[in-house]
Amino acid sequence: MKKKYNPWKKHLSRKLVEQIEKLKPDEVVFRNFNNIYMECEIKRDKEYAYGYAICSVIDKFDEKRGKNLSAGRAVKAMKRKISDERKREALDRFPQSWTLRQVFRIINVPIYFKSHYETLQ
Repeated sequence: MKKKYNPWKKHLSRKLVEQIEKLKPDEVVFRNFNNIYMECEIKRDKEYAYGYAICSVIDKFDEKRGKNLSAGRAVKAMKRKISDERKREALDRFPQSWTLRQVFRIINVPIYFKSHYETLQ
């Protein structure tokens, strides 16, 4: 029997595909928000895990890298069952070498954590 093709696997490393498959998800979805950030959502029963990868203004958007970073963070959130890696929000938390354009790219992304976990009751 031929294996079913899952479009979410495109551009992911073999290791990440294996980690996601071990979670036995109901659904895996990737969303690209105007090449500014990538979101990975993993659904399993009433559990939801999200991972985010924000593209710097000085980098060229790379879908493969964004999917791998966001998927890795979503897997981490699902395994640990916690939200982690708080996004920088205060100006004094950024390197002094960063331009305001770089800082505001991060600040203006509407997320609080790079990996987020939640359950529905």
